[in-house]
Amino acid sequence: MASTPIGDDSSLTRFIISILPDSTYFCITGALDPTRNGTSETALLFETVRIVCPNLTAMQQAVRALKDCKEVKIKKLRHDIEKARPTDPAGYRGITVRFAWQDQEKSIQLLTFQQLRWLLWANTIIPDDAKTDTKASRSYAIAVSDYLDAIDRGESPTKIPLATDFGLPRRLDLYQPLADDEIVFTDTVAEITTPFAHGVTAFAPTDSALAKFKLLATNEIFTETDPSIFQWQCREFFSSSQGLPNIKTLFTESFRQLEPGNYAFAVGANSTVRFAKITEPNARRWSQFPHALLFCNQPVLTSGNFVIERDTVVHITKVNIRSHTLLGNLATETEPRQLSDRRLATLGHFFQALDRLSIPYHGILISKF
Repeated sequence: MASTPIGDDSSLTRFIISILPDSTYFCITGALDPTRNGTSETALLFETVRIVCPNLTAMQQAVRALKDCKEVKIKKLRHDIEKARPTDPAGYRGITVRFAWQDQEKSIQLLTFQQLRWLLWANTIIPDDAKTDTKASRSYAIAVSDYLDAIDRGESPTKIPLATDFGLPRRLDLYQPLADDEIVFTDTVAEITTPFAHGVTAFAPTDSALAKFKLLATNEIFTETDPSIFQWQCREFFSSSQGLPNIKTLFTESFRQLEPGNYAFAVGANSTVRFAKITEPNARRWSQFPHALLFCNQPVLTSGNFVIERDTVVHITKVNIRSHTLLGNLATETEPRQLSDRRLATLGHFFQALDRLSIPYHGILISKF
């Protein structure tokens, strides 16, 4: 039987979701680098689909769910916490599973959110050929893994390991140096210039304008930030006493229980809406909530903030795209405000999702920033 990543089989993806334990933050993500070369074990980490778990306990619960499922036959389960082989990437702490399902052999990896951060970072420094790896790079990879593992275990991390401590260039740092031009600061309020509105900073769309939003929403997906900025956002998020359990998936019934307030949201490539209530500001240079956390820095269809109010019913009264969080590394020829205008149309995906969930948004006010 040929091994197939579960991303090639949407029915298996749905099946895996159905057997996972009840949690707000299990997230199945696509392959990080489907064309990755290297040893078979190293390539597997980057080429297979991942179940990202909120913490170590949840990861073990997910493994148990696979083991207990009668429709799945585990053929090989590797936990690489302690005994990585010389050909394996040093510092990897996740779990890889090979199993049979419906007469096919599948592979998947399970890892915590912090282990995902390590994998995103390691993708830039682990060579395709293990023979070209060095003792210094392996030692540094393990040190970064230990640092993130301390966060996973709820401990106070030790000093952040620096690449220069291992004789390596600074560009390999977990928190890579950011140039001044890598982050765009836009006005808090900016005029809109779109097919839906001109010369205003916010508008209440007509029914026909909402229909155009939904009609013009394209299948284009984009990543919130580049991997290096994502690491900085994670650092600020976890140091501000916020946590992943606050992130939830939008459902009709649970929406009715939400408290009035301001929420960050994103619509994933599969049209799932994930959100979190904004409780306190983050560091000055970031938005109040790093939207990239909602889908583990995977591509999304749109994202922003929405406001919930309650009168006779709970409904959404305001929405924006928080476009300065969408720009990431500004290696683009498009002027930021023009890009922001273009991204405004992606809200059509959000309205489509609300329609499917029968969530009211009558009289909604739309803005950009």
